Amino acid sequence: MTLTPHTLFFVILILCSSFERATGSEITLGQGLKLLNRIKELTTAPQSDCQNNPAELAVNMMLINDNKPWSLADGAQGDDMGHTHGYRLNFSYLNSKKQRVVIFLTNDLYTEFNDEPSWRNQDGIRFAPQFFAEEIRAGASFDTFDRDDPIYLRLGGGIHRMNYSLSDDMLLSTAKQQTEFHHAVNQSGIVPFNERVQRSNGKESQIGFFASANVGYKRQVFNLNNGLLELIVYADAGLDLSSIPDASALVVNSGIRVSSLSPNFGLGRIKQSLELVSENRFYKEGMQSTPRATILIGHENAQLIIGYEKDIGEGPQYRLYDNPNITTGKPDDMLTVGLRFALSP
Repeated sequence: MTLTPHTLFFVILILCSSFERATGSEITLGQGLKLLNRIKELTTAPQSDCQNNPAELAVNMMLINDNKPWSLADGAQGDDMGHTHGYRLNFSYLNSKKQRVVIFLTNDLYTEFNDEPSWRNQDGIRFAPQFFAEEIRAGASFDTFDRDDPIYLRLGGGIHRMNYSLSDDMLLSTAKQQTEFHHAVNQSGIVPFNERVQRSNGKESQIGFFASANVGYKRQVFNLNNGLLELIVYADAGLDLSSIPDASALVVNSGIRVSSLSPNFGLGRIKQSLELVSENRFYKEGMQSTPRATILIGHENAQLIIGYEKDIGEGPQYRLYDNPNITTGKPDDMLTVGLRFALSP
C-alpha cells in the first residue's frame, strides 16, 4: 500500500495551515512542495528493498489497569479513579516495502465519584456511584519506521469520541468492563473490591475526527548477526489534531529499543524486546508527559506483552475526570498486559 501524491499534498496543506494558525509562522508553497518530494522518497522503496522482505500480518490485544498484582501487597494500589482502565486492539500489516498499515481501536476510562452516597449490601460490599468518561479512538495509521532510511513518517486519522453514555456492551465499553471486573473479583472471594455504579453525567457525548502526522529520525546503534541483537534509538515530532475542543496537541516522542531474535532450531525462533519511550503532549492548557516501558517476549508467532507507564503533569480538561490518585495526589501508574500474534511470519 502506498500513499498517492494527491493525498499527501492534501495532508501537507492541512498541517501547514494548522501550524501557521498555531504559531503565526508562514510556510510557503515552495517549502510545502519540498516536503512533499521528501515524503514521496520516504514512501517509495527501491525495488532492491522489496526483495527478501516477506509481508507480516499481526494482531495485538492489550488491557490497561491502574491496579497491579504487587500493589495488593504493598498497599500502593490505584484508586480506580481518574485514568483507571483501558484497552488497545490493532491489526498491523507490514508489506514487502517495510511500510506498515495499522487499523486500531483504543478506549480509555476516566472516572470520578459523584455526590450520591455509597452503600453496602448484606455481605458488606461497598457500592460507589461515579461519573465516567470514555475516550475512544478508531482509525488507521501508516508509518515507514521499519524502512532502512533513517528518516521516517507516521501518519494517522480516524474517529475521536468522548462518550458519557451507559452501555451494556461488555466487549467494547470500558465502563462496563470495570463494573463486571470488580463484580467478578468479589464473586471469587479473593479480595474485596468496591463495586462501581456507573452514572451518566448528563452531558452529551462528543464525536469528531482526528488526524496526526509525525516526522522522525532513527539510528541503528548496532545489529549483531542480522537481528540476533539490535539496538535502535529514535525521536519524532508532529501534530495530533482533533475536532473535539482542546484535544489537539503538539507531540514529541523519543525512545530506545533493544530486540533479539534467536536462531531457528526447528521449532521457530524466540523473539524478545525491551522498549523505553517518552511521549510528550503539549495541549493548549498545559503539557502531559508519559514515560513508558514495554517488554515483548515469546515465540516469533506469539508473544506476551507487558507494559508499565505513568502520566506526569495535569491531564487535559477535555477528558473531564483525568484526575490524580485521591490518596497520593499523583497520577496512578498503569500496567499493560496483552498478547501479540503474527498471522503470517
